[in-house]
Amino acid sequence: MNSSDKPTIRETLQKWNENYDNGAKLQSVYLAISISTLIIAGIVGLLNHDLGQNTLLISLVAFVVFLVNSVTWALLQSFVLIPLSKNSPTSSTEVNKETKVVSGKKSKK
Repeated sequence: MNSSDKPTIRETLQKWNENYDNGAKLQSVYLAISISTLIIAGIVGLLNHDLGQNTLLISLVAFVVFLVNSVTWALLQSFVLIPLSKNSPTSSTEVNKETKVVSGKKSKK
């Protein structure tokens, strides 16, 4: 297997940008920030306990934002966007592209 067979970071990010909607991308960023700051807090906590605790607080806040955003996005999808797409025959194709989200992936039509 040579290096040309492996996708580059740029290609991977372009594919990720095309395949996922904005809500899923935002959730991924929140989760990545939470996990990375948790790891950083552990490393910093070995050297400076107080600074490690403060960094851990940032990680917890990012995780809470992730959870709140997940619940809000799910409720918005369930109670607003999907019923709206069923009741609106004129723009149903436009709304269906945005509301048919299965585990963060955009639907393919």
